[in-house]
Amino acid sequence: MSRHFKRQLIAAMVTSGAAALALPVQAQFIDPQHSGPYVGVSAGATRLKGDDLPDAPTDRSDAGAKVFAGYHFNPFFGAELGVMNTGRFESSAGSLRGQGVYLDAVGRFPVVGALSATGRLGVFQGKLKDGRSGTEITDDGMNIKGGLGVQYDLTKNHALSAEWERYRFEGTGNGNVNTDLYTVGYKFSF
Repeated sequence: MSRHFKRQLIAAMVTSGAAALALPVQAQFIDPQHSGPYVGVSAGATRLKGDDLPDAPTDRSDAGAKVFAGYHFNPFFGAELGVMNTGRFESSAGSLRGQGVYLDAVGRFPVVGALSATGRLGVFQGKLKDGRSGTEITDDGMNIKGGLGVQYDLTKNHALSAEWERYRFEGTGNGNVNTDLYTVGYKFSF
């Protein structure tokens, strides 16, 4: 084993140990008794990722939003049910619109103070209407979704968030279509 590799290994072990010791300190900033329902709203930009039709490039961005309600089972884990709209994407051949209902498992990890990292994984019952080919094709099915974000707790009841979420639609006749939703939101916990 080279001397350089040993130094890197020791530095990695010290860093990992310091991070592990910091977890209980960071966890104290989240109220351990905090569980219960919450509601919220988020809005922002969407970005379409999928194939264009030949000779008909699709506008790749629009506004999107979601309205949601959830339940914190503990300070680190919850479930969320919501309605989302990924906007309308236009081309000379027609439009592409996405909307649906979702159910997510939401995880939360304290970073520093009132700032937390969030992650979500879930399913959504979505509808994608693709009118770009001259005839409307609808994907109306259950698909998987996921996302990452940050949350800043203003108080015990009020929080602001910034998130990225990916919604995957399948079988629109032009292959798979992914829509990324970038939002800023507000959450009220009861």
